[in-house]
Amino acid sequence: MAAALGEANAPPAAAPEEEETPRFSVGELVEVKPRTFPGMNKPGGTATIRKVHDEREKDGGPMKDGSVKRTTGFTYAVKYVLNGSEKRVDAQWISAKVEVSREEAQDARREEAAKRKAEREAEEARKLQEEAERQARKRAAREKVKQLRAAKAARSQPPPAKKPRVAAPASASND
Repeated sequence: MAAALGEANAPPAAAPEEEETPRFSVGELVEVKPRTFPGMNKPGGTATIRKVHDEREKDGGPMKDGSVKRTTGFTYAVKYVLNGSEKRVDAQWISAKVEVSREEAQDARREEAAKRKAEREAEEARKLQEEAERQARKRAAREKVKQLRAAKAARSQPPPAKKPRVAAPASASND
């Protein structure tokens, strides 16, 4: 019974920890984000992973890539495609390079252009509709002003004077 109570109060067995693995492998083509902020001037660019540094047990000292802390236990030595290299770049600054074929890029540009054209045409149609509505309101206002002026003019003019009746000339029949 005591053994059963001891087992009930014991902390749960620790789940087996998943072994952390590097996000990128040697020779992989990656994109390094630019780190241009006060105190740091690293332009980044397309690079190849040259070495993976395991810093889980051995700390390599303060990060020189602008990182406050490491996001994983690994840092990477990269060689830029154009020129230059960098050691101990943290994974937060690196992303996998996505290759896009020329046809896919062209299709994407065409779709984007068609989308912009449709938006522009919709905006133009909306503006034309607004302009037509504005012109209609303007015509209605002018017509109303015209009617009001006519009514005011009719009220302010004196009625036409009645002509006095002229008596008919006496006829010669009385002679």
